[in-house]
Amino acid sequence: MLATLHIRYREHRHDAVFRVEKGKDLRSALPGTHCKILFVRDKKGTNFLVVCLEGHRLDMKAVAGLLEAKRLSFDSPSQLRAQFGVGSGSATPFAAINDRPPRHRNDGNPPFEITAIVLDVDMIQANPLNYPPLINTATIALSSVNLPRFFDATAISP
Repeated sequence: MLATLHIRYREHRHDAVFRVEKGKDLRSALPGTHCKILFVRDKKGTNFLVVCLEGHRLDMKAVAGLLEAKRLSFDSPSQLRAQFGVGSGSATPFAAINDRPPRHRNDGNPPFEITAIVLDVDMIQANPLNYPPLINTATIALSSVNLPRFFDATAISP
């Protein structure tokens, strides 16, 4: 999709990474900003994909307040797969191309859909940005000026 949109990027292949902490050794050779992506839901079952600089410590109560959400908690890997078709370590803003709300929930609750992909403003000002490309054995580096072009081609606006 990035090539189709004429978005320049670099792909770096590496061993599987499942958590931000585990990938630091691999990423030390990759220039640019590295991010963490959190898949969370609120008390009502509304989902958010929160993307920020990997070094940022998030106050979940403050994030909930900014999103006008009640009690954010981490959603399950099975819900991440159901919503975006990606597994642990592969959550990424690029998963917006797989989002087809509403989705059936595995926990018996009503169908859900993502409300927002939330992007940290500090992250957007950094270059290049590094995200997994729907798998955890590679990293895609692209300029932050191209990220809005990617989102314009999806049904989700961050």
